Amino acid sequence: PPPAPPPAPPPRPPPSTPRPPPPSPHPQFGYIAALAALEPRNLAAGGGRFELPPEPPSEATAVGGGGTGVECYTRKDVADYRGHVNSTSSGYTCQAWSLQTPHAHTFTPERYPTEGIGEHNYCRAVGSSWAWCFTTVEKPGWQYCRVGARQSACGA
Repeated sequence: PPPAPPPAPPPRPPPSTPRPPPPSPHPQFGYIAALAALEPRNLAAGGGRFELPPEPPSEATAVGGGGTGVECYTRKDVADYRGHVNSTSSGYTCQAWSLQTPHAHTFTPERYPTEGIGEHNYCRAVGSSWAWCFTTVEKPGWQYCRVGARQSACGA
């Protein structure tokens, strides 16, 4: 008689679906953190790890009745802020956007012509959902700025 066929192999387990990464504790940092984490200077300065600053200041969700002057902005993402705050929420002086020291970066007026950056050191919401700037000290390299509450309308 012919030999018996070999036993059937055990059924294969269904392919596992890869799990998505856990949500970031700071989703608003996505773009900035990704850029900064890729910068070799930041990795070296942080011991191989990029440290995120604390949450944006609490006024990120506040909405006032109406504002006047240059410090007013109306968009929730603060993209229309064109004020003159030039220090971080911790009091660090902002580095001018046109300078590459002490922090080399790619946030230039040529690359981001509509973001309000240029020959000044005012806080802006470039690639982020809150106003920030590079600092003039080695660490922290950048921080958020307190630019006041969002207004329902701005006027002169």
